[in-house]
Amino acid sequence: MVSIEELVRFVWDDPPATARRQVRNRTTALRRLLVAAGFPPGVIVAEGHGFALHPARAAVDVVSFHHCLDQARARRHDDTARAVVLLREALSQWHGPALAGLEGQRSLAAAARLDELRRSAWEQCFDLELRHGRHHEVLAELADVVGRYPAHEPFVAQLMLALYRSGRQVDALRRYADSCRYLADEFGVDPGSELRDCFERILRNDPSLLQQDPDVEIRPGPDPRDQIVTAAADPGDQPAALIVPHQLPARPRLFTGRSDEIAYLDAAARDVDDRSRTVVVSAIGGAGGTGKTCLALHWANANLDLFPDGQLYADLRGFGPDAEPASPATLVRTFLEAFGVNANNLPADEDGQAALYRSLAAGRRMLIMLDNARNSAQVEPLIPGGSTCTVLVTSRNQLAGLAVTQGAHRLVLDVMPESEAWDLLTDHLGQERLAGEFWAAAAIVDYCAGLPLALGIAAARAAVQTHLPLRSLAQELRDTTARLDAFDAGDLKVNLRAVLSWSYQALSADEAEVFGLLGLVSSGDIGLPAAASLTARPMPRVRELLRRLTAASLVSQPLPGRYRLHDLVRLYAAEQVNRRGPAVRQAALRRLIDYYLHTAYAADRALDPRRPPVELDPSAPGCVPHRAPDAAEAMTWFDLEHSHLIEAQRLAVAHGWHRSVWQLARTLVTFHARRRHPSAVVVWRAGAAAADREGEPEVRAMAYRFLGQACSLSQLGESFDHLRTALRWAERVGDTAEQARAHYALNVSWYRRGELRYALKHADQALRLFQQLGEPVEEARALNAIGWLHAHLGQFEEGQEVCERALELIRRHHHPDVEADTVHTMGYLAQHTGRHTEALARFGQALEMYQRVDSTRGEVDSLTSLGEVYTSIGRHAEAREVMRRRMDLLHAQHRFVEAAGLQDRIADSGSG
Repeated sequence: MVSIEELVRFVWDDPPATARRQVRNRTTALRRLLVAAGFPPGVIVAEGHGFALHPARAAVDVVSFHHCLDQARARRHDDTARAVVLLREALSQWHGPALAGLEGQRSLAAAARLDELRRSAWEQCFDLELRHGRHHEVLAELADVVGRYPAHEPFVAQLMLALYRSGRQVDALRRYADSCRYLADEFGVDPGSELRDCFERILRNDPSLLQQDPDVEIRPGPDPRDQIVTAAADPGDQPAALIVPHQLPARPRLFTGRSDEIAYLDAAARDVDDRSRTVVVSAIGGAGGTGKTCLALHWANANLDLFPDGQLYADLRGFGPDAEPASPATLVRTFLEAFGVNANNLPADEDGQAALYRSLAAGRRMLIMLDNARNSAQVEPLIPGGSTCTVLVTSRNQLAGLAVTQGAHRLVLDVMPESEAWDLLTDHLGQERLAGEFWAAAAIVDYCAGLPLALGIAAARAAVQTHLPLRSLAQELRDTTARLDAFDAGDLKVNLRAVLSWSYQALSADEAEVFGLLGLVSSGDIGLPAAASLTARPMPRVRELLRRLTAASLVSQPLPGRYRLHDLVRLYAAEQVNRRGPAVRQAALRRLIDYYLHTAYAADRALDPRRPPVELDPSAPGCVPHRAPDAAEAMTWFDLEHSHLIEAQRLAVAHGWHRSVWQLARTLVTFHARRRHPSAVVVWRAGAAAADREGEPEVRAMAYRFLGQACSLSQLGESFDHLRTALRWAERVGDTAEQARAHYALNVSWYRRGELRYALKHADQALRLFQQLGEPVEEARALNAIGWLHAHLGQFEEGQEVCERALELIRRHHHPDVEADTVHTMGYLAQHTGRHTEALARFGQALEMYQRVDSTRGEVDSLTSLGEVYTSIGRHAEAREVMRRRMDLLHAQHRFVEAAGLQDRIADSGSG
């Protein structure tokens, strides 16, 4: 039993005032977590003034570790094989530093004691395994442990012995020299007698170093294929011993994250029950720089126990500075030599060599890692027969052929999540440096866009240039025109532009041209029809080329029919198209902007065909606009392409195509109104500036009116200035229709200021002008505005009469938005004259109308009104339900402040 006071002193050196309460709270939480994790209840029990672990139920890692360690010590001399198993089981209980997160002196001391026991367990385990000839099996793990504990001389001596027994005497001696330097530099001491003795015995090839314990054999019995008969002409030749190859490169030192991908590879490697598959094949695909090789090496080195019969490794040079990828026939011969087959005894033809390779690998539990493959055809001849090997392939191509012919598990590696990107940068630069320049570090993470190679290069540069602040690197990366220059650590393999160029060089001319043109798209993804216009190619051809670029991992497909380039890949693509000259770039952008303009105009006409038409210039050659078949699909298209329309307008501004600027703004009016979209202000600022440059008074009147309307939601003072400007331009050229619309917009702005009399004056003026023009839809809109103002002035009878006229008129000249607005106003009149049943019916009818035209602006207004009526008549559950629906819509419109206030109201409403 441990008292609460002891726990407090264990966790804190200087306990806070709330320490006892925190211990009780955390212990209660820990009990719940243990039960949720599958432990039986009562693992932690309260006793007196403290707590105790139930010994029969506390199967926690530290308990299991001690238990296995004690049993291993008891069997060390009489059952060595069982002792090794128990030591391995004890070590498997470790999942990271002991007592991580605790900072008290007592907890740190306890963690140090546990770590010492762990080192002792490793040392005993390695000692037993080396005594019984398992030097190949423990070699990689010993190297890793020595990396963690370079000052622990017994580990170094064990590693030297394993290297020596593996035929690597020079490496063993080199390891001793490295250890001498480390001990001298860090502690100013020489190696101890045990390590010096090991060195001297290796130096003189002491035969006792090769002696093993004859009493126990931990490894399984020898496989009869461990001997092969050579094809030498001399019948007196003896069989040559087959070497167990260990070619796997070292594990990457600063590997971070990728837990889901590692779990996927774990599951794939253990997929041995399906005998229809010749071998277990995992293909890791992904763009250059995503860390495919690092992931493969990390996973392979962590799972060496799955491959006791060896590991083969080859760089297939599918992408890189080499002129040609490695040929499968050459790699087969290399693998045969790794098995120990004498070159003079190889079959003469390539088919015979491949057959011998398959024969030697068959039945063995081996890993064959084929790194940097060009395509499936390069890999397939290297896949052995049988069902016991695991083949791990990395490639920038997605290797769909391996999935078809070999049933390969395909893993496409994407960019790192932001949290893992921070972890990687922290591993390189340390927490203290990042904390000291947090915002600069955040900018670096953002500019690297989750690409591990970019993060590694940036971190390496910062690590070398310790005298320079991180903000200097962040400023260098901020410039998109030179960002790729910054990702160069001085070698081709750590030069991002060079790494990307290897994928680009493998493309056909058509693929390369389409890839370069995609670099002009900076607004995320692009749809297939837009890509067809951008590249001036028929849609089926573009679809095929994009499929190939996706297979090459240069393009991703986040949604069916939509394509995206990683930010840094896009910069590289833009460099390629820029080399073709400004004319090519200008023509492509003109086609793209025309696609968005003409498609958006047609979609807007589908939403509101009664709007005054706009005369567009013909689209550029090669541009093929898309036409939405109905209003519902038009709204869907606007939702999907809205950000791209904003980007198209920005590009038009940059190129001085002023007519396209204001016309693009005009196509978004209905969509923005139905969504109450805040970007309308930005769009019409650009539109009004373009209209000023074009100089047509009618266009300026229209542009400033729409700008004034957009500003009325958030910048009311500015709204009046723009609307008065619009009215002056309309009066100057005698445009009565535009004058009427300006008056209607002024009515809205005055209403939002709370000046209802001024609002009514402008609504009446708009009505008279619309009646003169014979525009019944606009007349009904103005009548509804007048009815709404009467209602807010308390003139309910006048408001009812005007709205009935508006409803009768709009139902003869159908317009769904105006009809829904009018029905909503009549609901408001009913609500404020005590007719609650009618009000609920009217608001419900308006809600259905708004939903039919996908007007989230109207839906929010109707739900607000319904909630008010339900609350006023005591139907609180229904009020809360409509408030929740309204809150969801506010979130969709990015109106987060209103949504937060509504959340508070829902919480305060209680049970009603």
